[in-house]
Amino acid sequence: MEKLIALPIKGEAFLLIRDGKTVLVDGGYNSHDLSRALKVHVPGLKKIDIVICTHADRDHAGGLTTLIDASGLTVGEFWLPGTWVDSIPELIKSPQSTMKGLLSELDRPLQGWFRDFPADADAVAHHFEKVATAERREANSQRQDYDFKEGEVPFPYSSLKNDLELEIERYWYETLNFEADYRNQRRYRKQLSRTDRAFESGRSQIRYRKSKGRVSPAVANYWLELIDAAQAIRAIAAQAIGYGVPIRWFDYNAFATSRSARGGNGQFLEPLNSVEQPPPPPRKLSYLAKLSPANEQCLAFLAPADATRLGVMFCGDSPLGDGPSYANSFLTKKIQPQSLSFVATAPHHGSENNQPAYTHISGWARPLLWVRSGGSVKQPGATYKAIDPVNRACTHCPQKGLKLREAVVHLERSTLLFRMSSHECVCR
Repeated sequence: MEKLIALPIKGEAFLLIRDGKTVLVDGGYNSHDLSRALKVHVPGLKKIDIVICTHADRDHAGGLTTLIDASGLTVGEFWLPGTWVDSIPELIKSPQSTMKGLLSELDRPLQGWFRDFPADADAVAHHFEKVATAERREANSQRQDYDFKEGEVPFPYSSLKNDLELEIERYWYETLNFEADYRNQRRYRKQLSRTDRAFESGRSQIRYRKSKGRVSPAVANYWLELIDAAQAIRAIAAQAIGYGVPIRWFDYNAFATSRSARGGNGQFLEPLNSVEQPPPPPRKLSYLAKLSPANEQCLAFLAPADATRLGVMFCGDSPLGDGPSYANSFLTKKIQPQSLSFVATAPHHGSENNQPAYTHISGWARPLLWVRSGGSVKQPGATYKAIDPVNRACTHCPQKGLKLREAVVHLERSTLLFRMSSHECVCR
């Protein structure tokens, strides 16, 4: 039976069962909660064929950091953001250096500039995301990415070693010499324990600066989010290396230049705003630019519809556009829309900040159903609430205090009752 399951955990995690394979898109906050939910809602599951992390925010990436250890499941592939390559080499070899660099950037401004920074958390995030995005774009303009020929399918994948897997092995084991450090599982886990202490030391030093009034609470909290992102990125990458799981990289920057998404597994799961590539050499960026969470670069994917089943659009936290007010849609000529033939996950948990995404999706094709998971009391926003309740399903409603509950959607076109279970939507 082909279906989409929005798992009832804090944060966002979706499981797609399609063609006899399972795909996990994000993992919520916590690997143990994720593992328990998988055992309850997919009993007998032994393998997840594809694990996708759309971006490094804790409510998406946190549950993937120790997924294999916590669940005992086998993972076939990890699909990860190509922008992580800028930070992974140093995070793997010396997370202490990353923490030192982050603190030096926090201490660099003179005359209390960070101390007097606006207290509004959204304003702080918006400012630093703009700074980081501008720096990334400048660096990317000076870097040559993989050049696909028209009609080429990048990196055809099989159970045997292919070009992508060989390229990853060359990158990790030859350039960064990981084989000696990570092929032994005992050493791998011991190393993870030591690096966890490095991240906690960084957090303590930021809290100390906050307590002394050297930085504003909003800036301190933003820097703590950078450490959370760094720790998640490192743990997921090290987990894949330690268990010998192939990594496939999906780079937003290459898409932003070409406006043509490519890669993935054709007609099964394809990117909407990225290009699959071998890992390019890391760029020389500030730690802020390496780690700053930018929703614009959150990966989005589409499992296309066909004659027998509905498609699924995984939006993550992406606004599905860029430019001023995110007005330039990512949904262009990548895949021809099919009216009333797909289900969409609510962008950014239904946040009003991602209102452009709803405009872009509805202008491309109208989803049969919106499925919302995760979020805070600020979500959902007015745009999501304006959708007919018949066309939306939620795992919980923070504003109404409803408990977590799975949302399950049957994807076969022959199934008349598409939604098997979820909360009845009452927000207006």
